[in-house]
Amino acid sequence: MKGKLNARDLFDHEIPKLLPEKPEVAKRINAVVGIELTGEDGGYWTLDLTENLVVERGRTKEPKCTIIAHTDDFEALLAGGSVRDLLQAFKEKRLQTSGHLPTILKLEGLLTSYSKMAS
Repeated sequence: MKGKLNARDLFDHEIPKLLPEKPEVAKRINAVVGIELTGEDGGYWTLDLTENLVVERGRTKEPKCTIIAHTDDFEALLAGGSVRDLLQAFKEKRLQTSGHLPTILKLEGLLTSYSKMAS
């Protein structure tokens, strides 16, 4: 994957490809999480990061936590790659979350790790 990181490509292609290569990163989360992105290239993805290690388009299972953001903001967060960026976006209401906060913080590590591997 070259150039600007595209969230749709990340969830539809890159993370499903990287999960079997680096399962230990995902298994630290051990939960089902939802990602809802609005705007161009948006959508909803269910990440089953339990033993299954599956990414599916749509809400296919009940998530332990969900992140909701505009696609542009989400892609900028991935490029920034830090918990500080995540917390700042939350304070600025560019990012909404629901569910288990510790899982959301662990998810940030997975997303930035996999997005760096994919780019």
